[in-house]
Amino acid sequence: MTKNTIGHNIRTLRKEHNMTQEQLAQQLNMKRQTLSNYEIGKRIPDIYELITIADIFDVTLDEIAGRKKSGKGCTKKADPPLTGSQPG
Repeated sequence: MTKNTIGHNIRTLRKEHNMTQEQLAQQLNMKRQTLSNYEIGKRIPDIYELITIADIFDVTLDEIAGRKKSGKGCTKKADPPLTGSQPG
């Protein structure tokens, strides 16, 4: 799990839901620039922000972090991040 993986996954989820940074930032009660910093990996959201993001997009924290469940109930690092293009 890296800041870039988390940021990329947030960006991918936002785009999949046809939201702008401004729209998501408003739902999170933060500035658009803060969200942008998360998406580019410059900063990492705190756990409360991650929970809110997961709730907005109806995903798990593991999905945002780029983790997947193995067959034995343990988690391991996922191969690729969520679908979509790389940040940029």
